[in-house]
Amino acid sequence: MIGHQTLFAARMSGYRPADVWVACVPAGQRYGSFTHPEAMIGRMTNGRWVGHAEIHIHDDENVAALDLRPVVGTVVHLMAPTKTRAFQVLRRLMECSPAKVIASGDWGMAIWQPGASIEEFPA
Repeated sequence: MIGHQTLFAARMSGYRPADVWVACVPAGQRYGSFTHPEAMIGRMTNGRWVGHAEIHIHDDENVAALDLRPVVGTVVHLMAPTKTRAFQVLRRLMECSPAKVIASGDWGMAIWQPGASIEEFPA
């Protein structure tokens, strides 16, 4: 998993994102200096935060072992290649108190909010 370390540090420094993007990607993904998830948010010299928070979860990672606490209170936009993987990650995200999770992929879409069940919208 990558992208979470920068998000942790930013949140500890006062950054309060409304949204966080979580993408399930193959291991070994190549990134450029502007596309790496750890480089997606930053602080300007005037103290203003820029960019958008993004976390990438590798397909071979055990979801139960992931530390997804930086999503607390945010709307999470989850992109997953399969419904099975989406629901694995969605259930883990639900444990981390997001405001809402919107999962999508070629398989369809699912939405969850605290106090409600998961709504599914097949493709």
